[in-house]
Amino acid sequence: MHPTGARVAFGPFLLDRGKRILLREGAPVALTPKAFDILSTLAQGAGTVVTRDDLQRAVWPDTVVDESNLAFQISALRKALREKESGERYIVTIPGVGYQLVVPLRDPSEAAPRPSPEVILQQRETVTITVEETSSTPRAPRWTPHLTLGLALLVACVGFVWMATRPGQATSAGTTSSTIGSMAVLPFKPIVAARRDEALELGMTDTLIARIGSEHDVVVSPLTAVRRYGSLDQDPIAAGRELGVDAVLDGSIHSEGSRIRVTGRLLRVADRKQLWQGSYDERVSDIFALQDSITARLVSELSLQPRPRDTHVARHRDTRNVEAYRAYALGVMHVLRTRRDEIEEGITHFERAIALDPEYAAAYAELAQAHSILPISSDRPAKESFARARAAATRAIELDPELAQAHAVMGSILFWNDWNWTASEAAFRRAIALDPNNDLARIRYAHLLSNIGRHAESAEQARVAARLDPQNRLTAALAGQFLLQAGDVAGGIDQLEHALRLDPDFWIIHLNLGKAYEMSGRFDEALPAFERARKGSADSLEPLAMIGFLHGIEGRRAEALRVLDELMAISARRPVPGTKIALVHLGLGQRDEAFAWLHRSCVERDVGLTFLWANPRWRRLADDPRFAAIERCVGLPLSARPAVR
Repeated sequence: MHPTGARVAFGPFLLDRGKRILLREGAPVALTPKAFDILSTLAQGAGTVVTRDDLQRAVWPDTVVDESNLAFQISALRKALREKESGERYIVTIPGVGYQLVVPLRDPSEAAPRPSPEVILQQRETVTITVEETSSTPRAPRWTPHLTLGLALLVACVGFVWMATRPGQATSAGTTSSTIGSMAVLPFKPIVAARRDEALELGMTDTLIARIGSEHDVVVSPLTAVRRYGSLDQDPIAAGRELGVDAVLDGSIHSEGSRIRVTGRLLRVADRKQLWQGSYDERVSDIFALQDSITARLVSELSLQPRPRDTHVARHRDTRNVEAYRAYALGVMHVLRTRRDEIEEGITHFERAIALDPEYAAAYAELAQAHSILPISSDRPAKESFARARAAATRAIELDPELAQAHAVMGSILFWNDWNWTASEAAFRRAIALDPNNDLARIRYAHLLSNIGRHAESAEQARVAARLDPQNRLTAALAGQFLLQAGDVAGGIDQLEHALRLDPDFWIIHLNLGKAYEMSGRFDEALPAFERARKGSADSLEPLAMIGFLHGIEGRRAEALRVLDELMAISARRPVPGTKIALVHLGLGQRDEAFAWLHRSCVERDVGLTFLWANPRWRRLADDPRFAAIERCVGLPLSARPAVR
């Protein structure tokens, strides 16, 4: 027999079912509600085996959950009971059956032992979480009054996702999903401005975005969207309004030696209401435990349904190596700056992260992404860059087959380098299924669809990408480009003028405006736009090639030939994509030379050939039998040919 009342004791613990609290020598133990329910169920059946099915029915009565959720909560419960530290075994696993609480239970009326100095110190290191009620009906608190500092930031994120993903249920802040449907995690800012660590700030932001956004059906702004809001004087509400989200998590972070301190507050954008605030001070290495806790709470404690995943596959998405994590964060920081030298610097950091942790899937995925950017943005040789990108993306998928970013990059490789349109589409769709918030997959899938003439589908993907990051200058510029490729020149100009309001100096916007003016016969406006694009681009030769083409079609032969000479001079120093030289020959009416360079581009896997149908200038060659050979080389789907010509 064992005590069966609302309060039972075992070892140094007191379990109070009525107050839903677990005490250790008088100090509250931080447990998720699901972990508490599991412990309570095991205590009711103490001395007997409680099957997995019985536990799942007791803890998740109205929900079908993956068995891994139960295993994770049992593991978290054992940690909370300090089994490893104390050497005491409270819960045992009965393989293939369930679990058993094996410690004797006693009546709690027995005198409780005096708290040890360790527990007294732990009590001093707790923080009170104050939740503001906005509903008219008081609610019983769902949380124990004190949580350890290490869980404070976690509660902010979890509390928000609860609001964003539980339809029709009021949260402890009185907010429902009818008012909160999207969020942004703003870049964490330094507590001490003079000691800013941008990599750590972005690293924490990136991790929380990935953990929340990729696991559940809640719209979370991507890192590319929020990174611009990292200034010390940034108004979080203004950022939330620009991003078009319902709430923002605004926080600060500071590391010194082996310690890290984080504070956070959750704000509702509509009325500036502060829904939560808290802070914690922990060892730097405990940042990984925090990340694990966030994932566990989202999937288990809140009864959120995770996206279907293969639980039998061992995943290595993240790392437990602090130095590898820091190297990864540095790589992300540099690549976000988009210049060729910054991307190459980012590559060195990703490589270091992988050297420190050879099973770091996210680092492989970002390394692949960095390599895949270079041929597109800076005319790097496609074969070399994409070969490295493919190796890294393949390894990332081997380590974690359900890492959306890795599939998005693989889709880019299949698109830009392999010209395997079907496989590329499958990879992009796989990435989006795994993480609908992956803006890279969205905009590159839109690019693929536009280039093969599926313009309506392309526009829809571009719209989703713009909703995820409404201030993204590249997304806005590409949306205009896709309209031009669909033949909607007026619409393209309108969209590009909107993009200019986001960044009046972005060279890709001016490049596409120049193309729009050239397509509509406004040659006197096209040339200045191309010149401005050339001035703004440090690496791409496309603006120069368009200048040469424009001179050629307008009959300024000498100027076009000077551009051709300049491109050939550059080719003596570094590779020049053949499509750039072919374009100038096309403007000069030199078909044989244009085809010669296009054939060379086929051999070199020039990414410019993906625009063979999308770029209306190549239609000047469509009546030549040699054009079909280029189409076969690129592998364009012939069934779509009439729609894009």
